[in-house]
Amino acid sequence: MSVTIAKAYVILASLCIVVLMNGCRKGLDTLDSLNLQARPLDLIVYDYTKPGVPRHKLLIQPGTEMFSLIRRTLMSNLGDWKTSYQTYAPGYEVRSWDFTLNVTHDLLVLNYRTKKGCWRQVIRSHPKGFRDTFVALVEKETHVKE
Repeated sequence: MSVTIAKAYVILASLCIVVLMNGCRKGLDTLDSLNLQARPLDLIVYDYTKPGVPRHKLLIQPGTEMFSLIRRTLMSNLGDWKTSYQTYAPGYEVRSWDFTLNVTHDLLVLNYRTKKGCWRQVIRSHPKGFRDTFVALVEKETHVKE
């Protein structure tokens, strides 16, 4: 009898894991869980010669050109974002409580919390003109050249 109960627990536990994993997968194909309202964002500029070492930190206020550029880029062309399981060295990192955007030389790497509380990483290439505008705005605000 105890073997039957043990098997039932294993099956039940397996089903719970499957349900939980599928629950986290649903809704992951949308970025609508990002909270890009009236909350400032942190920007960290990393030193490319010393990986992981921040050179400068900046607060990005809502209503600024930088905030608008980031919001517009995250919310446009949602189909261009692809799931990625690789890790990426930070270049410029924009942080909020529910997402981190890493701006590398050729990619945008977004880690974000879904509405169900799961974390997901997606990547895409820079939209046309984004990186040049972004870097120019960073240099203007921080006086730090790339």
